[in-house]
Amino acid sequence: MMVEFTQPLLDEAGDDPEQMNKALQFGMLFWNVTIVAESVGEEAAREQLSEMESELSGSAEDCRAFRGMAWILFERHAQMRAGSRVDMLRLLADLWGPDLSKGMPKFGWSHRLSRTAKRWLTKDKSADGH
Repeated sequence: MMVEFTQPLLDEAGDDPEQMNKALQFGMLFWNVTIVAESVGEEAAREQLSEMESELSGSAEDCRAFRGMAWILFERHAQMRAGSRVDMLRLLADLWGPDLSKGMPKFGWSHRLSRTAKRWLTKDKSADGH
């Protein structure tokens, strides 16, 4: 069942055993979120998804990819487990909005420049003894 669930990830992994292993592990993370939603509740699943996104995403592009993959995998979950008590696609829309962009972090050039400037200002002040 796990192989069927993670098939989109496995297709991307190709024949590379390391990538295939990562694809299965990533798929298991999402499958476990569905189990949490069904057994503990949707709020716990939302928290788990938010934490996973935060840990795995270092840019807005990463967030979009993470959320897109979550949508694909939860769509597969809905097809595979049509009788599930939890609608994971609705859960995603509630968490991140219908277009999955709600709360998308800003990691563009202006944000990077701002972070760099803050680091340099802090560095310069500490070097000068101010």
